[in-house]
Amino acid sequence: MTAPTPEVVVREAGYLERPDIIVLLAEIGREPLGYVSAVRRLHLWSGSDIIALDDLYVRASQRGAGGGRLLMTALAERAGGLTITWGVQPDNDAAIRFYRRLGATVRAKVVCAWNGEARPIS
Repeated sequence: MTAPTPEVVVREAGYLERPDIIVLLAEIGREPLGYVSAVRRLHLWSGSDIIALDDLYVRASQRGAGGGRLLMTALAERAGGLTITWGVQPDNDAAIRFYRRLGATVRAKVVCAWNGEARPIS
């Protein structure tokens, strides 16, 4: 993997003013390279806050050049030592390899969704 060029800049997106939301943009010059978005929230099991990563995206043409690592490192700096958690599709092998190279622990978990309208069968 090659390092990102020195022109890569990570900055906070100014359009989200809530203090619990983090959106970081990576740019080369004025061209977007990628972004990471996350929300600080209470983790009820531990009783402390965590950073829930919502999305990490790097343009396909820029993947493998260090932009994803740069964004994750910038997110970790803003997290101030809080644990960062996120989900990944189990068949997304490239993402899982990337997260493991970062040093993340990868665990399997099933995610369920329910809109409240479906009712159990008696």
